[in-house]
Amino acid sequence: RILREEGPNRELPVQVTIAQGLVKGDKMEVVIQKGTELGAFSFCAFTSMRTVVKLDEKKERRRLERWQKIAKEAAEQSHRSHVPIIENVLTWRELLASASRFHYALFAYEKEETVTLHRVLAEAAPGSKILIVIGPEGGFDEKEVAEAEAAGFLCVSLGRRILRAETAPLYALSCVSYQFEQQ
Repeated sequence: RILREEGPNRELPVQVTIAQGLVKGDKMEVVIQKGTELGAFSFCAFTSMRTVVKLDEKKERRRLERWQKIAKEAAEQSHRSHVPIIENVLTWRELLASASRFHYALFAYEKEETVTLHRVLAEAAPGSKILIVIGPEGGFDEKEVAEAEAAGFLCVSLGRRILRAETAPLYALSCVSYQFEQQ
């Protein structure tokens, strides 16, 4: 008797959470849609010093519902077995406190010159939980960088070019996929 049929596993062998600084317009929707297709396990938006977008409680609730719907549709389209979790919008302090939930808490920083995402991913094992923090338009303030490092985040470079806020998480997920899904 067949109880359940399982299809091919389309999930990344690591759980990647994208923490994205709130961005203007529909850019967050693009990050969630494409990030879901690329294998993100979950997403959380956060506010920081240079965040321009401000959400009241009602707007946040509507956006979270919309983002979850986008994640569900993108997961169905890409035949994933897991629909990414869309977490509530975090404050900067709440984001910093979340580092301990992950094996790797990475902070994408354009001024980082020695530690690359590639190097960190090469050390990570399948099954790892990885948090990748991407800043809003305008990036991070130096004070925020110091606070992130003090909270246990590791600053990493995403390469020589400065990427847009909505491009950086997709680049990072592509790197994760390349690292862990080579055959």
